[in-house]
Amino acid sequence: MLLVKTASLVLTIIFSQSLCCTMIYLLYAVFCSKRIAFRPSLSIFYCRFIIDVFLTLSVSINKAYFLVISLFNQYAVKNLALILIIPSLMIATMRYTLGFLITFDRLLAIYFPISYHLHRQKVSIYFIIFILIFSAAFNQYVLFGYCGNSIDVPLECDDFKCTVNSCYYNYYLTQEQIVHFVIGAMTVILCARLFIMYLTAKSEVTKFLSQATRVALLDSLTIFTFFILPSFAYAQFPATDFEIFGPLLALFKRVGALIEAVFICRIFLREKNTAPNTISPMS
Repeated sequence: MLLVKTASLVLTIIFSQSLCCTMIYLLYAVFCSKRIAFRPSLSIFYCRFIIDVFLTLSVSINKAYFLVISLFNQYAVKNLALILIIPSLMIATMRYTLGFLITFDRLLAIYFPISYHLHRQKVSIYFIIFILIFSAAFNQYVLFGYCGNSIDVPLECDDFKCTVNSCYYNYYLTQEQIVHFVIGAMTVILCARLFIMYLTAKSEVTKFLSQATRVALLDSLTIFTFFILPSFAYAQFPATDFEIFGPLLALFKRVGALIEAVFICRIFLREKNTAPNTISPMS
């Protein structure tokens, strides 16, 4: 059991750092080296890349601490597990919220292209950032306000489940599942529309499917494969020890996120983004 847990934590740290480096490289290519042309229409995705950098750093720190105290419990520090995990919870909430907004944005772009192109630019990126900050603040209200979580973590605690009370733990899992389900439902609706367009105008769809839509679909596929399916598998075996399966779930998420990041890099780097910043029919 200790071997599986240790291996999962080590691999999670490695994949998290790899993902962090990939996102930093992508941001560097956009804002510094200019290898990828900056597009205001993709600002919401740049926000996502920045959030991913901080999320992976936070996850790496958490897992590194859990790894150390699982091997050398004499280095455990009272309440440090909760202090380290709070930033991860806030950033992860922002990430889920942004994933929902991105998919919803793509849904509107595909189903209502004219209205979308007329009014989308009226929605400032600062308003989206405000929504993300509000979601993180609300998460903290639920943690310490509604659920009344106290800063009193057992010294031997070395996983997420024991750092918070059952109220917040159930809330966080339920919130994650609902957001992922809604993203999945919107993706199905989006794919149905794209399939109809493919049948009626095959050449146009394959040629003009925008970067934003491709990344949104890729994100949804990653969520389904590496987030929903492992969680569903765990739900079918409630007797499974969370101390073992928890690190494995985290590992699956990091692996999926890294694979997605590699494909995103290919999408952005493969296309020559030096064209004027116009909105294609499929953007």
